[in-house]
Amino acid sequence: MVLIFAAALLVRLVPAFILPVGAQYDIESFQRVAGTFLKGQAVYSSPVVAGRHPYLPFQLYLIGGAGTLSEVTGMPFVLSVKLAPILADAALAVLIFQSTRQLGQSMSQALVRSLLYGLSPIAILVSAYHGQFDAETIFLLALSWYIWHFGDMSATRLFLSALLLGFAVLNKTWPLLFLPVVLLRLESLKQRTTYTLITLAVPVFFTMLYVAIFPQDLYPMLNRALTHAGVPGWWGGGAIINLFFHITGLGEGLLAGLVKYGRWLVFAGSGYVYWVTRRESGLGALATLLVVLNVLTSGFGLQWTLWVVPFALLADDLRGLNLYTLGALFYMLPSYYGYHFDPLLLRWLLPEQVNIILLVVAVPVWVLSIQWALRRLRVQSSLPHLGCG
Repeated sequence: MVLIFAAALLVRLVPAFILPVGAQYDIESFQRVAGTFLKGQAVYSSPVVAGRHPYLPFQLYLIGGAGTLSEVTGMPFVLSVKLAPILADAALAVLIFQSTRQLGQSMSQALVRSLLYGLSPIAILVSAYHGQFDAETIFLLALSWYIWHFGDMSATRLFLSALLLGFAVLNKTWPLLFLPVVLLRLESLKQRTTYTLITLAVPVFFTMLYVAIFPQDLYPMLNRALTHAGVPGWWGGGAIINLFFHITGLGEGLLAGLVKYGRWLVFAGSGYVYWVTRRESGLGALATLLVVLNVLTSGFGLQWTLWVVPFALLADDLRGLNLYTLGALFYMLPSYYGYHFDPLLLRWLLPEQVNIILLVVAVPVWVLSIQWALRRLRVQSSLPHLGCG
């Protein structure tokens, strides 16, 4: 496990140090958040931040810590702010190894699974290059699943699992999708009620604590955190409509409608997945849920491509993950290296032409996600009930 952690850490730290860049908009947003927070000012109502932090108050402290580390050591902020995601990513590789062993696989199989994540180009791009902190959220979610899945359903284990899930939601709200997966597999109403209350208590408590320290209106914070759904029109069906609009000038109203009502499609699709996968293990249900989310969402962020990767590995769905990874790289590399890191494409092409390219490369991975989702739903809908896990 030490070797796995070291290998995963090395392949992230080396490019982070040698190429200290990140997605310009996100890194600038983190700098604004750090500067505002370290001055003791309220972040969510700050005109400097201006809606650039659509998360509940968990990352504020880590971003502020990155700002302090940068000031004290002289380390570039773009590097210091990546350290926590990189450490979480390396720890996630170790957790995958331990989980795979616990699932009954051999040492060599566990090593392969963990290194497939540790060396995953998607994970490395998101944490070491982009600088987004999704690895932290995923690690907390995976650890919550691990504690819930392995061992008896004692009150202590359920409490720890719910607590970790609560912190995952406090970091980014999407892990709340895992809550119904757990509830459908718990044995009693008391367990379901307790698990739900503990999970929700964490974000509620720390949100109120932040407001007590930095008095402000709750609306700006909750409105952004609870309604944030990625950048619309650059993924999936939204990208196809947006591409059609860029080429023909038609379809703007359809895109606006998709943005306005798309979340209801996500809610309905998630409910369908919960029902279809009720006979599947919790791990398999979560992997399917995240693949279907990729299909149905109209908004997206490049870092979202990472969400399904560790859970697909743990669910032993390498067939779907391999194709997805190829499609994701076809999408991510031009987007990162042609626009977000250093806008190379804009040196050679007009902005409208670059937009068309970025829309086109987003389509193949979405199509592969559709195929992946249909296969998983078709297989899992015919499974016998497997209980919790």
